[in-house]
Amino acid sequence: MDQITGKITGFDFLTFFIFELIIPALSKGVATDNHKSRRITLVFLTMMVSCLYAQGQTETDSLERSLDGMDIVERMHTLNHLAFSYRVKDPEKTILYSRSALELALKEGNIQEERTALSNLGLGYRYLGSYDTALLYQNAALERALDIGKDEYIATEYNRIGIIYKQWGLFSRALEYYLKALSIREKIEDSYGMANLYNNIGNVYSKRGDFDLALEYFFKTLRIRQELGDREGYAYVLNNIGNIFSNLANYEKAIEYHEQSLEVKLELQDNYGIATSNSNLGNVYLKLGQPEKALEFFQKSLDIETALGMKHEIAHTLNFIGKTYLAVGNFKKALEYQDQSLSLMNQVGSKEGTAMVYIDLSNIYIQRGLYDKAAVLLEKSLDIAREEKLINIVSEVYLNLSEIYNKTGNPGLALSHYRKYSQARDSVFNSEISQKITELQISHIVDEYEQEKEILKKNNEIQRLKLKWQKLLVYFLAAFILLITALIFQVYSKYRTNRRANRILEEKNRSITEQNNFLEVLMDTIPNPMYYRNLSGRLLGCNKAFEQFVGKTRPEIMEVPGRDLCGVKAMTLISQNESEAITKRKMQQCEIRIPIGNKEYRDVILFSNAFLGQNNQVAGILGIMIDITGRKKAEIRLKHSEKQLREAAITKDKFFSIIAHDLSNPFNAILGLSSLLQDSYDTLSDEEKKGIIRNISNAAESTFRLLQNLLEWARSQTGKLGIYPENFDLNGVTTEILEMLMSVADKKNITLVSDIPGNTGVYADINMIRTVLRNLIMNAVKFTVAGGRVTIGASRMNGYYQVTVMDNGIGISKDQMTRLFRVDAQIKQKGTSNEEGSGLGLILCREFVEKNGGKIWAESKIGEGSRFIFTLPVGNTSKRQGQPSES
Repeated sequence: MDQITGKITGFDFLTFFIFELIIPALSKGVATDNHKSRRITLVFLTMMVSCLYAQGQTETDSLERSLDGMDIVERMHTLNHLAFSYRVKDPEKTILYSRSALELALKEGNIQEERTALSNLGLGYRYLGSYDTALLYQNAALERALDIGKDEYIATEYNRIGIIYKQWGLFSRALEYYLKALSIREKIEDSYGMANLYNNIGNVYSKRGDFDLALEYFFKTLRIRQELGDREGYAYVLNNIGNIFSNLANYEKAIEYHEQSLEVKLELQDNYGIATSNSNLGNVYLKLGQPEKALEFFQKSLDIETALGMKHEIAHTLNFIGKTYLAVGNFKKALEYQDQSLSLMNQVGSKEGTAMVYIDLSNIYIQRGLYDKAAVLLEKSLDIAREEKLINIVSEVYLNLSEIYNKTGNPGLALSHYRKYSQARDSVFNSEISQKITELQISHIVDEYEQEKEILKKNNEIQRLKLKWQKLLVYFLAAFILLITALIFQVYSKYRTNRRANRILEEKNRSITEQNNFLEVLMDTIPNPMYYRNLSGRLLGCNKAFEQFVGKTRPEIMEVPGRDLCGVKAMTLISQNESEAITKRKMQQCEIRIPIGNKEYRDVILFSNAFLGQNNQVAGILGIMIDITGRKKAEIRLKHSEKQLREAAITKDKFFSIIAHDLSNPFNAILGLSSLLQDSYDTLSDEEKKGIIRNISNAAESTFRLLQNLLEWARSQTGKLGIYPENFDLNGVTTEILEMLMSVADKKNITLVSDIPGNTGVYADINMIRTVLRNLIMNAVKFTVAGGRVTIGASRMNGYYQVTVMDNGIGISKDQMTRLFRVDAQIKQKGTSNEEGSGLGLILCREFVEKNGGKIWAESKIGEGSRFIFTLPVGNTSKRQGQPSES
């Protein structure tokens, strides 16, 4: 299937130059303040643009002949109307008519029609899938809307920018613009606009996997559409609700809503909507396991999308067709369609789409047994999903990775990724269990945490008193400014009514000047950043603390827009806070984060209050900031400290649990057997006495090994066990351990063999590695039947030696494999000769191996034996040197 590509023409490049560089500069007065001169410049630039697409004039000639009888204003309006009506059926005509309307609007200086033409150009390019170009025109249209100052126009542009980001897969940005638009629509009580935005917000939540929120917004939209009699909008909402039920696996409901939507779209002859409904029905039947029926709907959708040149939708349909062929086992066709889909997703810049296709391609490779290729694609998908907070895609990636690791014989990683999949899927946290766990953890936190908590309480109390004082100071300043303002207008009124009182007026002016000077001095003595500005947003003044806060002088501050001082996001919050203060005529406060430099930021509490002017009307706004950055960072440090203390308490509990349980059994055995020997010594035979003494010896030996492991593990947990890495020969250490354990192995007639070649140099703490080898070899002997064999080997790879302790014993079950090396999940299994054990030896092995920069894992099959493998950094046996380090 041929891929549809977009063209970047000379017109597009020059238009970008005009609307992103020239027009904003003119709007801000950079080029000239003369309105007529600016319009002449725009007309000249538009004539240059017209030359670049002269070859497309053939199609517009007939249209212009039919419009000859109209005046210029009516012609502009008609061209814009035609452009909007063709946005779905023929986006290229939309672009053509919009350009003609834009040229006339620029020549006539009609900013309203200019905005409409720019917005329609954004629509045309969006329906063609050229989102970068669409965003360019939509932003230009927003600039014109802001110049006009009409709420309806501003809300329209915010909404259309949000749609572009949503199509692009940038859901956080999309939601930001939708909420801006919704705020305006609700303010002006525009039901139709609110319905559109509820639908768009629902789409974003649906993409993020928040289906309950999505359905809430979709049903809000549905009610409004029904009340307005909006059939087209009603059909699209039915489609969205169908998608939600499809995601929730309620396929009967999904088909019901999609078929209702398709019926309305057929009545309206809405080709774009018909294609969407066919694609969605195909997706439902694919999930139901009916690939032939699914392929029929997908092909209908693809035919319409190809005719309309809808690249984004074509990419999704190709993806669904690829899934369908995979479902019937046709790997070649599936791979062909997914590759085409991925290419188009990259062209249109859809991050969500790209992440989905990576998952579907990985499914093909998994079924073909190409696990490495599948894993690479899944990691790419996971990066995108994490960045865009796509919960459904994150869970799918973890599920596929779990399947790969399971099939490649790595059950530990398979289980880990399956847990991540479950966590991503089950986003609702059980608050009751969480509360019980928290209560148990808090009961074991050490006294140092309580002291730290008390210190924080005292600091918070000091901060509260400081904020109270600062709040009172703000009220005082606000009242003072109101008093000064009232004095100014009182003096001015007297000046107008009695010109003859010049001497009195001069005296009053002098008094006002002194008061203003006093006010300026007073403001400069306030340690918190403070500013005041008029209702149009122009900064009237500030104190020295504000200068220091933003890093600019007062003249520089007066020239810089607020968004450049504090950032767009912070400025939006400031504006909202000030608007509430003006509306309610009451002090308002909010907490904001203001960027300082590239990576630094300040957290502040902003207090805003309006001051009054003539006729008791609001004349401006006063703002004062309180820096709480230090307090915020202290809270973060406290939370981190609390987490560490809780983890330490949990580790301590586990440690004491092991001591209480695992030391009691062998000591009970020793005490019981010794008591039996003492009480019944004369009645026991020599063979029975020897048996009891042998059992006491075995219990004592087992207890000694357990106690030794417990002490070493405790030292490692408390940080008192130093690490002294050095270069040594692993072969020599292994031989030493085998000689030490030979007597234990001989009791069970087990052969101990070392296949480690001489001069196998590693760099680690030799005493820790002795402990690791001793525990692993003893563990192998314990679970090997009489006459068995334990082999120790080593092989070099990628700067590490991989050491293997292998036995042909009874093996380990899958359930027990998942609990190895974990202090919270001990294994209680007796050896082949009923040897006791606590499982702590393996935990100690993991601690020591990881402290020496290695990893440890196990492989086993029931009845065939086990392999315990760990890695150590390669060293040099020609020299031995050690440097202590903290554990």
